[in-house]
This record gives sequence, C-alpha cells and structure tokens, in this order.
Amino acid sequence: MFALSAHRQPFLCIISAATSLIAATAAAQTVDIRTVALSGDSAPGTVGASFQEFAGTGRAPALNSLGNTAFFGLVTGGDTTGSNQIGLWKETPDLILVVRQGDIAPGTLDLQFDFQSLAEPLCSTRATTPLSSPTSRPALASRLQSRAFGRRTRPYAGRARRRCRSGAGEATFSGFEMPSLDDAGNIAFPAALTGGTAGFGIWKESPTLSPVMLEGDPAPGTVDGTFSEYSSLGGTLPINGSGNTAFPAAVAGGDVMAFVNDRGIWKETPDLALVARKGDVAPGADGATFNFFATFGGFDSTPSLNDLGNAAIFADLSDHREGIWKENPELSLVALEGGPAPGTDGANFAGFDNSAQAPQSTTPAT
Repeated sequence: MFALSAHRQPFLCIISAATSLIAATAAAQTVDIRTVALSGDSAPGTVGASFQEFAGTGRAPALNSLGNTAFFGLVTGGDTTGSNQIGLWKETPDLILVVRQGDIAPGTLDLQFDFQSLAEPLCSTRATTPLSSPTSRPALASRLQSRAFGRRTRPYAGRARRRCRSGAGEATFSGFEMPSLDDAGNIAFPAALTGGTAGFGIWKESPTLSPVMLEGDPAPGTVDGTFSEYSSLGGTLPINGSGNTAFPAAVAGGDVMAFVNDRGIWKETPDLALVARKGDVAPGADGATFNFFATFGGFDSTPSLNDLGNAAIFADLSDHREGIWKENPELSLVALEGGPAPGTDGANFAGFDNSAQAPQSTTPAT
C-alpha cells in the first residue's frame, strides 16, 4: 500500500523570475508564483483521476533552467486502483504524464526472477516460470514510495539477484524515487518493479524512456559482477548537458566480496563506466581506501556529473576520515577531513555535509 506523508501537501508551485536588471550597478528582481498543480485538479494522462497529494516532503520538485518542473503525485478517483496510484508528471510546458505505477517498464521483456526467500534468491532456468516473491520486491517498492512521500526507511538489503531469460513477459513499475529534469525536458529516475522482472532499475528519457541500469546487468569495472541494489540516500540523479547520468549501486557475484568491494559509483559516457569502488585506494589519502560513498556508513550519496562527463563524489574512508573527490578527468582529492581549510586562520576540515547529494562539479568556461 502506498505510504502517505504525515504532512499532506495540497498544492505544488514554483517561483519564476519576472524581471531583470533595473540599474547597471544594482540588480533587483521580482518573482511571480505560478501554480503547477493543486489537489483536486484533473491529473493529465488518467481517466477521470485527480491529484490528491504531491511527493517530496523536505525536497522540492525537479526544476530546469527553462522554469519547467517534474514531480511525483498521488491520484484518486476515476481509473485509480490500488496498483496505479502514483505517477510522474512534467511540464513541456503543458503538464503531461510521463509514467505511472503499473505501467510496463521499458527494457524488461523476457526477464524473470525466481525467489526462494528474501535471503536466498535463485534464478530460474526453466523455460517459463511465472514466479514472483510476495515479500522481497514489495519491500523495495515500499522503500521508494515512502522516500518519495517523506517517510525515510532503511534501504532494501536483499542479496544479489541473477538475471535469466525465461520468456515470462514484461515487468511493471511499482515504486519510484524523485525525478530529475534536464533543460531538454528529459527526466531520469530510479524505480522498483514487480511482475516479470520483480527487480529495480534506473530509467531516463532521451527522449524515449529506456533503462540505464537494471538489477542483474553486468557492472562495468568488476569481473563478472552484477548490479544488485540501487544504494542512494535519496538524492536526485544528475543529468548533464549530454543527457548522461551517474549513480551509486551495490554489486554481487564474480569478484565481489561482501563488505570489501561490493558497492561503487558509475556514470554514463554514454556507456556505463566505473568511477570509484569500495576497496579502491583513494587518491591523496595516504593509502586509505574507499569505504562508503557518503559521510556516514551504510548509505551512498548521489554523485554529481558535469557537461564534460566528470563526476564529483563524497566518500568515507577505511581510516574513518571523510572527503570529496572529483574527476578532471582522473579522480583526485578536493578536500579531506583533517586537511587545511583555505581561507581560514589555520583551521582544518572537520567533516562534510553530503545532504544525500555530492557537491556540484561545473563545466569550466571557455
């Protein structure tokens, strides 16, 4: 069942700049408040349903430089059922439905998982095996749904799922993370799945909606490892000027050893490439290795990605220090806990606030 926020959000609005400079030496701006959607409004792309609530307690909807926004909402009435209450809408500038809970997930045809239990998943080798887990994927869907609507829960901790072909049919979306929206009007988002695949993945428009990564896909930079979990704290996916994204994930199988090298950061180039992996030696950190890609253990922050395709990341180290690294194009240290803080009178960095998102890495002016 869809988890509702304790704090209801009856409307969604954005602020857009209306005027610019008044004088050469002093800039003054006024702003207009523009309503995007209200509770009770008709929800585009549905049959008679209306908006009931909007996702993102503590987080604003996605907003691009053109002033268009994207958001997840909860709908009621009309064609709404218990399995299609959530949707993602964006402005083009007209408000349109991008995807809805229960829609077939692109790129999932003929993938099937056979779960014996949450702790012991097995991939079916039979030709047709219409099996799904009654416990494992609803847990992931609940996590993604509760995040979107403000209820934070611990990320799904199931083990790896091995992908196999079975002709079982396509999967449907069952839960979502908050979306990103680029200036071309394309969105990117992580989602949980149910049905044929009963897995998870990351999707983006370019402009057709397609998967960036699916659970069980080969994980570049590993030896026969596969993606086993989307491990973000909840920060939105970056989309750079080339339409590429980056994300944190856990891996399993192949050369993966649990708690040693079982997570990392990947980016599109546009092919997927590994940026950094748990257990790798961290540049500039005296031999310490990457532990978690966040400022506290157990969760990973979402990386940033600039228009040159260079990523910026947070990380915890094996010696318990925190730091920030960026590619240029090789990964290098920006700042380290205990290191000198420029612009101060001898102070050192004591830590960094990741707020679920890595620091921004901009493209140098030319």
